[in-house]
Amino acid sequence: MNLTEAQTRVVELMDQGWELGEDVSISFGGAWLQKGGIGYGGSSKKVSRATVHALVSKKVIVCTDHRFPTRTYVLNQNA
Repeated sequence: MNLTEAQTRVVELMDQGWELGEDVSISFGGAWLQKGGIGYGGSSKKVSRATVHALVSKKVIVCTDHRFPTRTYVLNQNA
């Protein structure tokens, strides 16, 4: 499967324990990776929503939790 450089970087960081989150509120806060998990105070990096949506469409990541306003993703172990 062909992934862009940005998509590959997200997958690599998720494989190293970073969690991917996306704000789905009306304010559209964006998406980010957070070391150690969303809400645990670790370092964070912004991620393009287009990158998140492309990884979902390619079935590389799957949504594991959708507690408004945050949706979280993990790597798809079946991909």
